Amino acid sequence: MKTMFNKMSFGFLLGVLWMASFASWAQPRISVHPLMAEQGRRGERWNDLFMREVAKQKVAMTPEAEVEAFLEQHGGSCKSQTKCFRDLGYTTQAHYILVGSMMRVENIYTVNMRVLLVNGVEVKKVSLNVERVSKTSEEANAMAVYAELFAELKLESLPPHPPGVSLVPPEIIINTETQIVEKPVEMIVVPGGAVKPKAQWVEELSQQMSPMRKTSYVFLGVAGVTALTGTVFALMADNNHRAYKNKYAATDDLRVVAPENIAAARRLTDKVSAQKTVAIVSLSVAGAAAATGLTLFFISPERSIKSQKVKVGLAPTQGGAVLSLQGVFP
Repeated sequence: MKTMFNKMSFGFLLGVLWMASFASWAQPRISVHPLMAEQGRRGERWNDLFMREVAKQKVAMTPEAEVEAFLEQHGGSCKSQTKCFRDLGYTTQAHYILVGSMMRVENIYTVNMRVLLVNGVEVKKVSLNVERVSKTSEEANAMAVYAELFAELKLESLPPHPPGVSLVPPEIIINTETQIVEKPVEMIVVPGGAVKPKAQWVEELSQQMSPMRKTSYVFLGVAGVTALTGTVFALMADNNHRAYKNKYAATDDLRVVAPENIAAARRLTDKVSAQKTVAIVSLSVAGAAAATGLTLFFISPERSIKSQKVKVGLAPTQGGAVLSLQGVFP
């Protein structure tokens, strides 16, 4: 009984851990840049309260230690450098970076906050001027500011995995002047479809087949079925035509039939005519479906993305040889 209880407890613990990990995965992951505020103990206290309030939001917050480790290599702060914010997001594997500043002028607290995607694109911005609520408690004033700030930001509403945004940083090249320049994003143009970065197409197609490729297979399947149907009816028509010729044709002129066989011969010729019509229509549909399917196949995103060339190799072995075939077959 004790063993069974232990197993149940262990299973329950695993279930709780799985649910916790799933909930974390389903939340937007945010790396929070330290609040840019005035120097001194007051600014440090503002930042501590700010970080504590972010942690209360329904988001997957990157551990502060990871952010601090990154900033140690960049002078302690990204200041307002977009490239630094991007590098922070790529390094900590977060889709979003929360960055902002706060200052006080007499009785008014001014806070400016931005939410950036990992690629540096701004998706949300909030600017507030909040009048102090306490003459003696700096903490109460900061908390009043943050209450309005996070009510406006609504961090939990951010998509956990924003479409078209990859956590893989763009490639860089170095020019002749030894300056680091971002390599332009390679775009893929799909005829009859959209224009997207190649990396995004690769990521999407690694998860599931494109709708265009699925449709091409449907048309090719229809082409196969109708071609088979047309072939069967063509053979049936030919077989019945031979039967008519051997059984009812009195002379070389197939239209001449003995009077007593006219009714039966007409029924057979009507059957041949119907079977020929079905065969012609089926083969025509098969041809059109095959043409459409092949067209969609060759213009689908899988074909638009350059794949590896097929490599064929022949290696001798003891008592024979091994033929190898390597490559990507979309």
